[in-house]
Amino acid sequence: MHALVEALVGIGLGVVLLLLGTLAFDTLHVLLHRWQTSRWPLLRRFAGLHAVHHAFLDRDLKIHEGLVRANVFCHVI
Repeated sequence: MHALVEALVGIGLGVVLLLLGTLAFDTLHVLLHRWQTSRWPLLRRFAGLHAVHHAFLDRDLKIHEGLVRANVFCHVI
């Protein structure tokens, strides 16, 4: 019975962490889009790094091979 409780707690914590991670990722993604028009240059710079990703992988989910290196570089940063 003890192992079952531990397994259920572990699964529950995993679900909570997944939800928190998704919330953090989505929040940052929305912020990066909103920062494109920020009055602060640093925020616009961060948004510009993210914009490279959207140029690399467009709305039609087409990958633009010429932007592979720029995409990897900007996402590492």
